[in-house]
Amino acid sequence: VIERMPDGRPARILATSTDISRQKEIERQLQATLDQRARLERDLVQANERLRRLADIDGLTALPNRRMFDRALKLVFRRARSAGHAVALVMIDIDYFKPFNDLYGHLTGDRLLVEVASRLSGFFSPRPSIFLARLGGDEFAYVVRDAKDDGALLAEGEAVASLLHAPFILPEATVQISASVGIAVYP
Repeated sequence: VIERMPDGRPARILATSTDISRQKEIERQLQATLDQRARLERDLVQANERLRRLADIDGLTALPNRRMFDRALKLVFRRARSAGHAVALVMIDIDYFKPFNDLYGHLTGDRLLVEVASRLSGFFSPRPSIFLARLGGDEFAYVVRDAKDDGALLAEGEAVASLLHAPFILPEATVQISASVGIAVYP
């Protein structure tokens, strides 16, 4: 206000104006770029998490793989040593898998491994104290945290062998296999 009327109301006003539409467009573009970057970073974090999970999972059976099993085993043993608990390591090996694979082909061998994994997962599913994994080929293993009874472990190992001895109905054939089960207990 550069001049007022006798009653105090403004009589003349001097003003300047500046067109800031270009600045506002740049700010809008910058915000859009920042939003896009945040989305891309979020997508990258999610992709890295998926990749990390895939690196720990066996692609054929969807069980944890040897890499994840080794990490879990170290952790379980560390906790068992500090808490004074027993831990059992149980190894499962399908007997004569190579001749089976040679006779029926790799696709059928893979189907059999998927079915073995499914049976084992179903057998152990309600028990959080069991960590089951496919180590590779026809080898599976599981760890029993806080193992208490050697007799129960032996009975469980025999139950696993019996579970795998029951016929598998595959598209190519109905087959019966056997498996060797070994148990080691710490301490």
